Amino acid sequence: MGVAIEASLRCFDTNGRLPANANELADAMLKMKISGPSVNSWFDPKSHNAIDLWKTPLKVQVSTSTFSITSAGPDRLFGTRDDIIEVHDLPESNR
Repeated sequence: MGVAIEASLRCFDTNGRLPANANELADAMLKMKISGPSVNSWFDPKSHNAIDLWKTPLKVQVSTSTFSITSAGPDRLFGTRDDIIEVHDLPESNR
């Protein structure tokens, strides 16, 4: 999910806000001009969403001081033990 985090931070730097959902995250990732076979591993052209390895849209959550990107994991269900969650603090100057 490193590309998703990097794209989110670039979006924040450019637009003053983080992506609000998997669709906006996909837009931010596409603006990074990632191409080739790797684009198929994180982008669903039908739904225009950023997806995880199991083809499930990533979940984006933003608060006033943090943001997280969550993969539902192999079972493709959010809120279960196999979820993969990355939480990052927003830079102090941007809160």
